[in-house]
Amino acid sequence: MQWYDVVGCFMYEVDERKSGNWVKITSIVETGTLPVYTYITPLLADETSYRFQVMALSKAMEPSTPMEFDEFVVTPPLLKAGDVAVTYNPTTHMVTVSAA
Repeated sequence: MQWYDVVGCFMYEVDERKSGNWVKITSIVETGTLPVYTYITPLLADETSYRFQVMALSKAMEPSTPMEFDEFVVTPPLLKAGDVAVTYNPTTHMVTVSAA
């Protein structure tokens, strides 16, 4: 997830919605040097929906209006060796990918 910095922010709290409640995952300190902040989740389960929120907190720990992120994870199928053929034509500089 990525979001733009919030003026006057001290830190960002990242929460995940679990069983109907917001659960704090982590806090990221505002450095004042980055225009965009990022949180990368651990590996998420395939074909599953997730909901996250990020709140900017002031030094007095007053939260901003949450920024919400909805994620639906879809993992491409795993291919075995030989499932795909790749060819290159040096004359046309074209790469062709096809089912083997």
